[in-house]
Amino acid sequence: MARILVVYGFIGIFNGCTKRERIDWRYQSIIFWSGGMRGALPLVLALSLPAGFAQRQLVLDMTAGVVLFTLLVAGTTSGRLVRSVGLQ
Repeated sequence: MARILVVYGFIGIFNGCTKRERIDWRYQSIIFWSGGMRGALPLVLALSLPAGFAQRQLVLDMTAGVVLFTLLVAGTTSGRLVRSVGLQ
């Protein structure tokens, strides 16, 4: 939900407040869907938790799962999304 708010909300504000070229909804969709495919920083942050942290392993497992999911799902479907919105 936060990603939807940030991408569509801030770009909407930008589009309304600037005289520059507007960012089309198709590009906004690409930014929303595949713009968050980053995994190194969350994994580093999870690995930097102290060894005595009570739920460290759970946080590591959950972080790795989310990173893997986003890479597999968003990464493999980005090309299809580009074609479906007519940007190819």
